Amino acid sequence: MVYLIQRGVEPQIAFKVMESVRKGKGVKAEDCEKLRQKNVPEWYIESCQKIKYMFPKAHAVAYVMMA
Repeated sequence: MVYLIQRGVEPQIAFKVMESVRKGKGVKAEDCEKLRQKNVPEWYIESCQKIKYMFPKAHAVAYVMMA
């Protein structure tokens, strides 16, 4: 999400893409077009389509704090 925002993608779209990828749903066609308009590399978009599950950063932080 942070990378997409740094590339100029609107925060709401970046969040929507992040949640979709995190849940393993990939990126919708209309969102892919919005990412391409902001010159997000094609390899990044393709990688997002292949990801099946991402471990949320908040969970990782919680585990570290408990340890």
